[in-house]
Amino acid sequence: MGDAKTLQGGVLIQTPLFGADGKVYAVAQGPMSIGGLSAGSEGAGGASVQKNHPTVGQIAGGALVEEEIPATIINNNSIELLLRDADFTSASRMAAAINEKFPNSSTALDSTSVKTRMPDNFQGGVVDFIAQVEAVEVNADVAARIIINERTGTIVATSHIRISACGVAQGSLTITIANTQDVSQPGPLAQAGNTAVTSRTDTKVREEKAAMVALPELPTVEKVAAALNSLGVTPRDMMSMFQAMKQAGALQADLIIR
Repeated sequence: MGDAKTLQGGVLIQTPLFGADGKVYAVAQGPMSIGGLSAGSEGAGGASVQKNHPTVGQIAGGALVEEEIPATIINNNSIELLLRDADFTSASRMAAAINEKFPNSSTALDSTSVKTRMPDNFQGGVVDFIAQVEAVEVNADVAARIIINERTGTIVATSHIRISACGVAQGSLTITIANTQDVSQPGPLAQAGNTAVTSRTDTKVREEKAAMVALPELPTVEKVAAALNSLGVTPRDMMSMFQAMKQAGALQADLIIR
């Protein structure tokens, strides 16, 4: 509110979320998660510290649905289970796991849905049948995926990522600007003059030399992490390298930037 310079500790007031048709489908409200911080004072002679971006945040599960989409649970004595993450392998495994408990009852229709027929002995007990289906454990397939959050500098990779043989060179340009407050005073026994605060700015530019490094084929996430750590790069440098590898076709994984 007002002249706030950070969302740290802030709470989003009730905010309507409109659909493309102009209707309100949900209302958002809740505490902010910013993944950063800002501390210190501003102005002449003041010092401040900032990590990541304190003016950008998100609310986890902070929306209340106002207008639900009509849905039918049972249709022609069957239920249709929808996967949150589309995957043909996971859908096939789900159908097989349910068939072990209820033989010849489930069929995977596509990568997102599994159709399950309700047995005759559960007629009138839809809730009991769904509860037993929910108790079935399935080993879901994990896709090769790298999630990059540039706001917080976080990188998360699954175990199925793979990097083909390629060469990598990473340069670094560092610009340092130091602003110092000095005090200027008249000389001893001076008849005139005033004490004044002056600013002194020092600017330094440093560019590190980088050599081309040949990376062999890396079939596991452990080897990928070891190879990148051996280069001594920062997480933000890794982000740029992953994007360049994806464009070059060497990264065998989905690259998702938040």
